[in-house]
This record gives sequence, C-alpha cells and structure tokens, in this order.
Amino acid sequence: MAFATAEDIEKRLGRPLSDAQREQAEALIADAGAVILAELNLPEGCEVEPDELLCGMTCTLVMRAMANPQGLASESETLGAHSHSRGFSRNGGGLTLTENEKLILRRHKYKRLSGTSRPESVVEEMYDYLYGDGS
Repeated sequence: MAFATAEDIEKRLGRPLSDAQREQAEALIADAGAVILAELNLPEGCEVEPDELLCGMTCTLVMRAMANPQGLASESETLGAHSHSRGFSRNGGGLTLTENEKLILRRHKYKRLSGTSRPESVVEEMYDYLYGDGS
C-alpha cells in the first residue's frame, strides 16, 4: 500500500525529481508502505487509511534510502591533500525504521501512549489460557 506519491517527495525535497529518481522513488514508496504495514502488525483484512503522518513517515524512509542507497555508515574521498568524509546515522538506514519512528507508529496505531497494554493482547492471552490454542 502506498501512503505517499513521488510528488510528496518532491515537495519535501523542494525540487523536482529526474525521471530515474522518480522511478526509484515510486518503487521505494511501495517498499516503505510494506515496512510500515509490517511494523503496524494489523490483523488480517484490516485496512489503513493513508494520512499525513503515514505520508510523512513514508517520505522520510524514501528520502533516507535515496540519500544513502548502499546503507553506508560513512564514506570518505581523498584527492591529493584534500579529503572529505561524511558519516551517516547508524540508527536506521534505508528503509529501516528507527526506534523513534516505531514509537510514533505505535502511538498512531493505538491512539495513546505506547507504554500501555494492548487490550486485545490481554484478551487473546486470557482466551488461550482458558481454552487453549485450539490444537
């Protein structure tokens, strides 16, 4: 499921994408949607309505993946006496959600602080305890 479009990426970058970048962004948008849905861990058949938070999260994942496609921790170049190095965050690269992004998604899903217990998991555990798992 796509929660964003290539146009959303362009708005956040403040510039148009080339044809190759647009093609890459569209593929990454689909992949980022799958990562977000996997993290939300919704029951089968449950639909998610795209909204601004999911659009922004998708764009963040896609722009991070496009900026560092190899998932490097750092890179450096040297030309004679001049050298340039650049470090990348190790807390989530490419389409990997950071711990903070996971927290935001949990809060978005449950509409409350993520530290609270999930009522549905308590019910499932109690049912399994009382009636077994059906095997």
